This record gives sequence, C-alpha cells and structure tokens, in this order.
Amino acid sequence: MTNDISKKVFEKIKNKEVSPKPKWRFVLAHLLVSILLIVFIFVGALAFGLVAELLSQFDALDVLSSGSGRVLLLSLPYFWIILVLIFSVLGVVEFFKTKHGYKYNSRYVTVGFAALVIILGFGFYVIGFAGAAENYLEKNIPVYAGLVKTPSQFWSQPQSGLISGTIVSSGNGTFELQDQNGHSWTVDCGSANWEGQVRNEGGVAVKIIGQQIGNGQFRAEEISPWAGMEMMRGSVGGSGMGPEMMKGTGMMGY
Repeated sequence: MTNDISKKVFEKIKNKEVSPKPKWRFVLAHLLVSILLIVFIFVGALAFGLVAELLSQFDALDVLSSGSGRVLLLSLPYFWIILVLIFSVLGVVEFFKTKHGYKYNSRYVTVGFAALVIILGFGFYVIGFAGAAENYLEKNIPVYAGLVKTPSQFWSQPQSGLISGTIVSSGNGTFELQDQNGHSWTVDCGSANWEGQVRNEGGVAVKIIGQQIGNGQFRAEEISPWAGMEMMRGSVGGSGMGPEMMKGTGMMGY
C-alpha cells in the first residue's frame, strides 16, 4: 500500500515536472527575513528613543507638577508612540518567520522584543542619537511639525503657561525676553525657581513655566536652560542663533 502511494506521488511529480527549489532561494528568503527583523527592531527602538527625547525636552515631570497635565497630554508624540507599537508587532511577527522562530513561546518573544526595543531606544536617547534625529527631522522635514508637536512649538504656548526664548536684558526681579517668534515679554521672575545653572543675564536661552498676566507680560514660576541650545545672535546680541534662525531650526543647537 505504501509503495503504491509513493509510486503515485512520484508519477505526479514526474508528469507535472515538479523540481525542488534551489537552496539559494531558501538562503535568500531567510536573509530577507533577518534584514526585515533588524529593520523593525531599529525603527521601533529609534521611535522609542524619540519619544524619550521629546518628553525630556518637554520637561514632562516639571510640566505635570505645575498642573499643566492637559497641555502635556495633548502634546504627547503620539506619532512616534504608534510607530513603536506598529514596528514592535511587525518585529514579533517577523521573528516567527525565522528558521527557529516557531520553537519559542509567543508570550516570551513579545516580552523579550518589547524589552529589546526599550533598552535600545533608551540607549539611542542617552548617547544623543535620538536627539540628533529629532533635530534633523525638525529642520529638514517640513511635514514633521504637522505630525509631532516639536519642542519649539510646545514651549510657545503662553496661554497655557509655557514660553521660551532668550533673555535680552535683566533687571531687579524681572527680565526682558524675546521669544522665537520675535515677540518681547517682560517676565516677572522675583519668586521663580531657577533650575540648573541658568542665569538672569542677556544672551541666555531659557524655557519658562508660569502664567501670562497681560499682553506681553508673564510671571515665571520655574525657569530652566534650553538644553543643547546655542546662544542667539542678531537683534538679541550674544553669541549664538538669532530669533529668525530659531524659527527655522526649532531652537535646537545640536
């Protein structure tokens, strides 16, 4: 009986001229799967790193503690968060297409892949790669600002208690600030908390949490340096970028 079945199968293969696929096709298929897996891991990790970078530039914890949680919630980088999820799922699916992927428990693979994306993404953030990528996208990809609220956009919401710019001149308990749009603000900093090594002097780039108290007037509650930002030039003086350049670069100076 077995011999009859084998004979019939052999005859069908012979009549249909079926031939085994060459080995190089299998090798190429496995190579492509491996490349796709690496791409999915890299993109997912980079997206996670960009989420961490933007939250860092938003000073998320300070903004939350100031009672501006709704502003932060509306400004979260949902585009990158969605990409992290999409490429994580694609990576897990692609892993099971690898030569030995079927041997592993799907739950462990999912947790392991998520951990790998988070660790690599955090590494991209720590070494500054995510920051450089965010800066490049903001300066060179016009559509980017429509997909993600950039740091310069986030810190240009005076009605929500967030402004940024460069100190033009300082006084007793106040200073004059020129924001990235060229608007002048008189900032009451008498009771403000100054973070880091930021100083009340001309040419210093700052971001401020507080409250708009009038037209061109702002009361600061917390003042911190714009990390990585070069000093501004032009009408403000100093030794860095002017407000006109700040518009185009998102105030970043990596």
